[in-house]
Amino acid sequence: MPARRLTFIKILPDGREVSGFVRLGDMAHSGGEGQIYEIIGSPEKFAKIYTDGSLSNSRLRKLRVEKVRKMIVKPPERIDGLAWPESILFEGHPDPENFVGFTMRRFDRMQMLENIYTTETRNELIQDIEWSNLKMWSSLFMVALNLSIIMEDVWRKGYIIPDLSPSNILVDMDMRVALIDCDSFLIRGENDFGRIVGNPEYTSPERLTMRKMGNVDEASWRFSFGVIVFRILMLGFHPFRGIFQDNPEYSETDNIRRGNSPFFGGDGKRQYGSPPEFTIPEPLKPLFVRAFVYGLKSPMIRPDFTEWRKALQKIYELRHENFEKCPRTETHIFYENSLGTCPWCMMQEEWEIDDPFPSGKNLKILGKNP
Repeated sequence: MPARRLTFIKILPDGREVSGFVRLGDMAHSGGEGQIYEIIGSPEKFAKIYTDGSLSNSRLRKLRVEKVRKMIVKPPERIDGLAWPESILFEGHPDPENFVGFTMRRFDRMQMLENIYTTETRNELIQDIEWSNLKMWSSLFMVALNLSIIMEDVWRKGYIIPDLSPSNILVDMDMRVALIDCDSFLIRGENDFGRIVGNPEYTSPERLTMRKMGNVDEASWRFSFGVIVFRILMLGFHPFRGIFQDNPEYSETDNIRRGNSPFFGGDGKRQYGSPPEFTIPEPLKPLFVRAFVYGLKSPMIRPDFTEWRKALQKIYELRHENFEKCPRTETHIFYENSLGTCPWCMMQEEWEIDDPFPSGKNLKILGKNP
């Protein structure tokens, strides 16, 4: 069967348009909104083809193609960390009626964020010497910092990410971060089409009660980011998951609605196996409190992305002064705390669990002698 041939339009920085053809290769991924294809002769790119039926509606199709065009013309500065639209694809003549999708950068040799911060999958990755950076908590801190830099850049360029979750964040072996599904971003101040479905575990309390989610909700994006930073630094544990005597069936969503976090003054206890509260670097605690506690009644009081980036960057720049190394285990790195206690040792003793950051002598690193 011959490869599907599509017309592309690439918009240059000076506004000129260049056209040509691409041929689709194998399908790499299929989702609810569309299908991702390899591009023959361009191994560094993917093509996204919409298949969700939205293009059968002329109004929605027009909105989609206009949005993709605007995104191409006005990309963020750090485009190398984004699967950003690069050219518009058409079935035949380059007319809005023939719009089918767009091309974007392809990211290889990267892991889903959840595989990085979850202890079990992280320790599996460490078996490969290329991922040995993950042996220490400081590498997770670097992921949080790099993510905040990309968030700030996207935000400054006038975009909003309405459905931020770990599923659209990738991490490479140097702890650099990339975002996928960028066409779901909203352009600040412009109406988008339809209801945007987000993950309730990362959705702000006020947005959980809205019938229609739109680009008015930058505050919810700030909330989502706070949850993700917390999970990165706290080994995947959710700030709103815990043990509640009155109602043990409370889900993260219930607790988000109530502003009830066991880590920030809620009435529950920490979940089994979770790090102690003092694991969170002291300079970040006020930001989490604003995101999760004060933000319940005043959503826009949540920290913006510049505040997060500055706080994370300042801590990282002072890491030689404020990052402590446990005297018992060489891979136990943590931020200094008033108790002078290693949180990773405390986790093991409190919950009687395996070491979340096992030392080199307990690891089998590929390429090295045991």
